[in-house]
Amino acid sequence: MFFDDKGFCSLCLTPNCAACSNATTCTACKVADFSSNSNSQNPLLYLDRATGTCKPCPGLFDPYYACADPLCQRCTATKCLSCYDSWYAPDSMDEFPAFAVYMDKNGNCQKCTGNPYDTGCTACDADGRCTECGDQYGGTSLDKKAGTCVRCADELCSLCSASTPKVCIKCQTEPYSDVLGNFGPVYKDAKTGKCTEWCNSGYGLQAGRCINCPGGAQQCKNGKATACNRGHFLDNSGVCTQKPEGCDQVLPDGTCHSCLNGYRPAAGGKCQKCLDSGCVRCGSSCPKCDAARQWCTSCPGYDGLTKDCKKCKDPLCASCPDDASKCLACGTYFSATRGIFTDAQGRCRLCAEGCAYCDKTGVCTSCATGYGWKDKKCVPCTSKYCTYCPENADKCESCSSEDFPTYISSAGTCEKAKTKGCAQYAGDGKCLACGYGWTLRKGACVV
Repeated sequence: MFFDDKGFCSLCLTPNCAACSNATTCTACKVADFSSNSNSQNPLLYLDRATGTCKPCPGLFDPYYACADPLCQRCTATKCLSCYDSWYAPDSMDEFPAFAVYMDKNGNCQKCTGNPYDTGCTACDADGRCTECGDQYGGTSLDKKAGTCVRCADELCSLCSASTPKVCIKCQTEPYSDVLGNFGPVYKDAKTGKCTEWCNSGYGLQAGRCINCPGGAQQCKNGKATACNRGHFLDNSGVCTQKPEGCDQVLPDGTCHSCLNGYRPAAGGKCQKCLDSGCVRCGSSCPKCDAARQWCTSCPGYDGLTKDCKKCKDPLCASCPDDASKCLACGTYFSATRGIFTDAQGRCRLCAEGCAYCDKTGVCTSCATGYGWKDKKCVPCTSKYCTYCPENADKCESCSSEDFPTYISSAGTCEKAKTKGCAQYAGDGKCLACGYGWTLRKGACVV
């Protein structure tokens, strides 16, 4: 800044100027920040006294080797300005860092070796004492007096008191997944105070506890059936009732809407067993019947069906040719953003939302299209118009918009292209090459 002719402090208008005699004449340049550049421009500056401006020193600059201390993220030529948040062990394949990083009282970056990352410590003060705890390895609580993280006794708990780690204050909010691939919301049991995963089939949640569903119900809530077991239907009173003989689909009033193969519609909304072979439906979903025309013997091209063209008991199953309750092969995808895997017991399980492939323990190995890794989970790509970010949700690798052309910036975000006729952009938005019929001239595409 400088004193203007009216005695007021005014800003220097010359870029990179630290002191000036007037708005446009610089007398001292800013101290170089060795880690602020993402390109190869040299951050060192010198004062051009003839013009009163600050100019970059000639020569290339490698930002990857800018700071002498590998733990320092931003620095000047003589000191570190800020440290990295964490440090990963060399050649480590771990998803999380080994230590948090902090700046000590002497301005040097240090690893928080007294409180490794796997203890839950994610940040330390200038004395190396832990100041923040995370739940990457399970719920933890900060013991401010000791400067350490205390692990919660309940593995499904995300927050507890450091003085009483056995008492959970808050359960996990993310869906829980165990080694068998069972997953679902986590709730706090009203009776025991423990965090519990979603109720198993045949049980429902009521007052914070899993209770037996009413007879014939596969799922229920607050004691009322919401889905029925095979061979039952949900009637008008909300009770799972045995299907009438020969009925395939049943209306809530108990009337048969359609009949099984081997049965024909009868009076009173019922199904009657066929006495002749001509009444058996053997249409597109059952192209081949047995000699008695009672059952289908093949269902080619119909995944998830038995030989009598009934759906497999497990909706995630792709093939159960002999028995609806015995799955021969699981499907691959439940939806465009969710895959299916086979657990160690041979059961079909769903991957978490956004995960395309899982191993047999349910751990995600690859994100679905439109999703990327962030905080060890597959989340939607951060940048608007980003269609592909497999390695990092914040770093887009492919952009798309039906309304206008896009390009990927140096920061990995999708940006709207502004140069008409341009076919290739640099990370700063400048046009590098024009499309067919256009010529690049002074950064613009002309005909």
